[in-house]
Amino acid sequence: MIIGKRKKSLLARLFFYMAVLLLLSLACLGGAVRLDLISPVESFTLTSRLAFYGGSLLMFLSLLALISVSRNHRLKGTAQLLLTLVIGLALSAPVLYLQKTNGGVPKIHDITTDTEHPPTFTVLQEDRRTTDNSLDYAGEQLAARQQAAYPQIRPLITPLPQDAAFDTAIATARELGWQIVLADRKSGRIEATDRTTWFRFIDDIAIIVSPRDNGSRIDLRSSSRTRDNDLGTNARRITAFIRLFDGKTTAR
Repeated sequence: MIIGKRKKSLLARLFFYMAVLLLLSLACLGGAVRLDLISPVESFTLTSRLAFYGGSLLMFLSLLALISVSRNHRLKGTAQLLLTLVIGLALSAPVLYLQKTNGGVPKIHDITTDTEHPPTFTVLQEDRRTTDNSLDYAGEQLAARQQAAYPQIRPLITPLPQDAAFDTAIATARELGWQIVLADRKSGRIEATDRTTWFRFIDDIAIIVSPRDNGSRIDLRSSSRTRDNDLGTNARRITAFIRLFDGKTTAR
């Protein structure tokens, strides 16, 4: 029996500690993939499931506890329970949104500025032999889906001559944090890899710099190795390259 001052609900404390433990577990999964203890696919799968089911459970339990606290005027803990509820919602809602809408983008893992003659890979071709996704371009159907979702993805036309454009392309890729694995000035070919920020998925990038009247044309292709759904990552990567490259050109 509670006498005197209002005491904080034990459930409020328990559920809040559960929320903290859940957040720490998700952070550990992110750390584990960076230490190569688990694969990016395993990290993504475990994180999605833990965030959705754990967050949903927290929401349900905190709502029940809020009802209990509101009815028992001798208990306090509403603020803590509301915070737990928000944490649960913040964890489970994004996963549900992605499951239902795919983030508002189509399930594509291969994006290019030239859908008729997409840049090919040479050095990275060998690395892709054991991955889930082939480097064979899917053709007109993929091109149509890309055009509908990302109409802004177009070849980069620059007034820079080929050599200058090639150097600027390498500088841009490095500034974006891409790992250059091939830089063949003679053919105008650059190949690189990049990792996604949290789950560390590896994506491969091919860049072709070709001469044209009064400048150069640059085509890019960014392709995910393991997942069939990049959630817009490859399109954002190409867009970021084009913007940064244009910024460097303008600054000249």
